Amino acid sequence: MGESDDAPEHDHMSDRRKYFRIDDHVMLKYRLIPEEEVQVTLDRLRTPLPNAFSLSSDFAELKQEMVILKRSVERTSPQVAQYLALLDKKMDMIAKVLLIQNMGSDEHLWRKVNLGAGGMSFDSHVEIVEGAVLEIKLGLLPSHAGLRTLGKVIRCSKREDQKAGYEVAVCFIHVRDSDRELLVQHVLWRQAQSLREQREGKTVLN
Repeated sequence: MGESDDAPEHDHMSDRRKYFRIDDHVMLKYRLIPEEEVQVTLDRLRTPLPNAFSLSSDFAELKQEMVILKRSVERTSPQVAQYLALLDKKMDMIAKVLLIQNMGSDEHLWRKVNLGAGGMSFDSHVEIVEGAVLEIKLGLLPSHAGLRTLGKVIRCSKREDQKAGYEVAVCFIHVRDSDRELLVQHVLWRQAQSLREQREGKTVLN
C-alpha cells in the first residue's frame, strides 16, 4: 500500500485526537476581547514575540523530545541517559517558575474544566454572551506548560445543579500548532492515567 493510501486514515486519526475531551484541573485566566480588538489580538498571537510564558510551553515540547531521546540511549549509554534525566528535572523547575511568574500562585486560578485540543468548558459566576471572544491562558500539569489561545463562546447556560453560575463552552479559534500538539498529548496522558487508576481501583476491590 502506498503512502498516499495511508494519508487519509492518518489525517482521520489526527482529527479524532483533536476532539478527545477530559475533565481536568488547570490554571485558567481569561479576558473578554472587545470586538474592535479581536483582529489585533489575533495578529499578535499569530506573530508572537518570545516571552517567559511561551517559553514554558516550549520547555514542555522539548521535554517530550528529550523523553524519546533518553529512551533510545538508556540501554547503550546509561550515563548519557542519566545526564538527560537531570536536564529534564532542571527544565521542569524552570518551567514551573516561569508559569507561576506569569499566571500567579493564587489558588483561585485552579479551575475544574472539560478540556480538549479543540476547545473547553468551565464554570463562570457571570454570564458570557454567546459569540464573545476570549483571550485564554492555560497552565497544565504536570508539564507546567503555559498556553495562550483565543476562544469563541459557543454556549453559556445556567448550571443545572444546585450551584449558582453558568457553564461556558468555548471553541478555540487560534492555537499554535505546537501548543495544540501539547494539548493532544496532555489529554491522552490524562486519559491513560484515568484508565490506570480505574484498573488499580478494581484490583483493590477484588
